[in-house]
Amino acid sequence: MNRFAALVDALEAQSDNADQQAALLRYLQEAPEADAAWAMHLLAGHRPRRVIDSERLQHAAQVASGLSPWLFQTALDAVGDVAEGCALVLALAPPTALSRDGLAQWMTQTLPAMQPLDGEPLDAHLSAAWETLTPQARWVFNRLLIGGFRTGVRDRVWHQAVAAFAGLTPALVAARRVEAGAQPLHEVAVWRGLVAPLDSPGPALRRVNLPQVFAPEQVLAGDPVQTLGEASDWVVTWRPDGLPVQIVKGRNAVSVWSADGEWLSGHLPELVALAQHWPADTVVEGHAVALRPGEPEPDGVARAGPFLPLQQRLARPPGGRRGVATVVAGFLATDLLQLAGQTPLNQTLSERLDALASFAQGEPSLVCLLPLPAHDWPAVATWRDRARAESALGLLLRRSADSRGDLPWPVWFWPAEARRLKAVLMYAPTAPGQADFGFGVWNRPPRDAAELAAVQQAIAAGHPPVAGDLQLLTLTRTGEGLQPAERQALAAAARSTVAARFGPVHSLVPSLVVEIGFDAVTSSARHKCGYVLSGPRMLRLCRDTPLLQAACLADLAALAP
Repeated sequence: MNRFAALVDALEAQSDNADQQAALLRYLQEAPEADAAWAMHLLAGHRPRRVIDSERLQHAAQVASGLSPWLFQTALDAVGDVAEGCALVLALAPPTALSRDGLAQWMTQTLPAMQPLDGEPLDAHLSAAWETLTPQARWVFNRLLIGGFRTGVRDRVWHQAVAAFAGLTPALVAARRVEAGAQPLHEVAVWRGLVAPLDSPGPALRRVNLPQVFAPEQVLAGDPVQTLGEASDWVVTWRPDGLPVQIVKGRNAVSVWSADGEWLSGHLPELVALAQHWPADTVVEGHAVALRPGEPEPDGVARAGPFLPLQQRLARPPGGRRGVATVVAGFLATDLLQLAGQTPLNQTLSERLDALASFAQGEPSLVCLLPLPAHDWPAVATWRDRARAESALGLLLRRSADSRGDLPWPVWFWPAEARRLKAVLMYAPTAPGQADFGFGVWNRPPRDAAELAAVQQAIAAGHPPVAGDLQLLTLTRTGEGLQPAERQALAAAARSTVAARFGPVHSLVPSLVVEIGFDAVTSSARHKCGYVLSGPRMLRLCRDTPLLQAACLADLAALAP
């Protein structure tokens, strides 16, 4: 339990996926097999059944702490969380001897043995258990006791850590996890099947088919002539605002995979339905996009809109009605990797695109991204300038003569020029190592300098905004962009205008305008200003731009689709 609690502490202290994956991998390499199975079962989001209720936990903790009931309750109210509050109170007494029992021992024997107990016997068992646990482990133990353990990791991080531990691919781990179905991952037999070597004997995957290797995208930042040579050698298509995926039609089911090896069939039922009538053993690569609401465009094809609503749906558990009702997922095909068991990976891209077009003729619901007519770089640049109007992020460039039989193959993403607006610096991190700054826009254009000065004075004094008056509305947070010198100047400006501190964030008196670049702006009822930016990054400090000229809500409304 103590080792698992240390893992939970490391996971909650890290927000970076790579750091969380490294912590999981270290645990899997050190923990016994049964403990690893239970840990990954819990971190996959499975909540154990409650052993005791929170009132019994509080009573036992109060008795063990020796505090008077009113003082104990006062401390608990100050914390707000029962499991954490009890652990913090008990932290006043250090452990007498740390337990060597692993997580599996606690989950299968120690916790179930407490369920039938009550009164003094239960208090004695809990007190004895707390004396063998570190303060962090007491918190985790308390959460497990009352059924409140909610710590988890993203599926992608979970799969990547298990794959690194077992020497497998994340996609294969995800496929085996789907195959396991409702079988509990904490069972050693199920865990062994999940991490078994690729050549080990065992049941074949029946319901889940693995994807082909994805074509990695490289960002084209310089002159395309110097990097890519002749434009006529390249196939140019839009790069939609979407998620690269592969739809795999197997003999028994349809699977949708992301480039990160995530199984998304449950999240994207529209794509599963799209491929139900495809021939078995067919793989099509493309992009999952969010379709614009309303009627189709004049050409009869529903166009892709900003990806953010679909991205928010993918972040929620699959199967919910809310996500499917608020945004419809579509699919734009870009490559045919397998057709009815025939794998044309050694064919050139041009040949595969011809085969994809022929296949799409018999599948009216399959929409393909057609190559754009561009035989020289000025023509390609003209298409790039139109990307924003087509709701695309830029252009995708693939060499027409390349096959996918040999890796790596060059696929280049030439991003469109960023959309821009000028926002006011509102928040800054309190710690130098943190990166995100907060930016806002005016609710309406300021009338004059006097009204602006009144807003600055109110923020400096900590007064809340008055409805109807001029105020700044938080728009976005970002730590991306800027050269080191400009970032230092931004941090210095933030330090000189601090108005108040809220946890890890400083609220600032408005004084500086920063130009923000972004890919798209989308209406959002969840955000105070009513809009959210996709891909925000800082482009430059606008030291000569007065606050009066910063953007307002009307500017965002003009940019939103």
